[in-house]
Amino acid sequence: MKIDKVIFPTSIEYSDFWNINSQIFKKCLNIEPLCLLFGKKEETNVSEEYGSVMEMEFIEELPKMVQLALWKFYYTQREPEVTWMIGDIDQIPLQKHAFIGALEEVPDDHYVHLCQDESSENSRPDPEFWKKGYRSDGSANLPAHYHVAKGKTFKEFLELSPPFEEWAWNMVNQRLEEIGINQLSDIPNLDFENRDYFWAYEETYTTNFIRNNLHKERFTGFCRPFRDKICRSNGGRYNSDKLKDNLYVDIHCPRPYKEHVDPINTILKLAWKDDFNEKNTN
Repeated sequence: MKIDKVIFPTSIEYSDFWNINSQIFKKCLNIEPLCLLFGKKEETNVSEEYGSVMEMEFIEELPKMVQLALWKFYYTQREPEVTWMIGDIDQIPLQKHAFIGALEEVPDDHYVHLCQDESSENSRPDPEFWKKGYRSDGSANLPAHYHVAKGKTFKEFLELSPPFEEWAWNMVNQRLEEIGINQLSDIPNLDFENRDYFWAYEETYTTNFIRNNLHKERFTGFCRPFRDKICRSNGGRYNSDKLKDNLYVDIHCPRPYKEHVDPINTILKLAWKDDFNEKNTN
């Protein structure tokens, strides 16, 4: 398996990560980036030097958070023979192996997750996500980023045949039923500020499809301990020697990019050396 394209949905608020992330994927990994921008290009500084940017419009009444979360999966079926990776706009690779070398022996028809065990310090042979339930029950959902498959495989296992709006409303209604709320109008301030109801719920929605539809023999999952990433959640601490030796997989960046340009670019320069051009990141 070889990843052909990586897809990033983003609002204008987080679009400043596009230029730097698209450069790394295209220039360092030879993976074609696609940005689904919910807004107008002219209102941002996005460049198409390293990838394509497609303007998207929000559907009225459907929560914006839900649309941003689900379009990255739904879009993949438009190019069924392309092997897609689901990206995260503020998460940037720091090495090649996890995105290229690790996949070389994986069959093309597999559904892959590059960090099925991201929250754990230890690799487990039988990942928790196969067991439906909650973390307190010994279960877990797959992170919404780093899914990898052909477009036709995404369509098959995530049941993408209905129109997008119908597929998205199915998730909304599932969540409302789960939390005992009759209608969206009963939820205050549904825009990005309110994360109590739908934030990261696409992980539950898509993981349940995979549990129900995907035979284990067609799934390949990679375990990546938290210690192998640089993350804003712990202050972005890292070991410079480990970074120079390409032993970190990626960085989950502090936000917004414009307020953390120097520390982020320093990390990328140490990891990618001369392949990274910080002049093309703004």
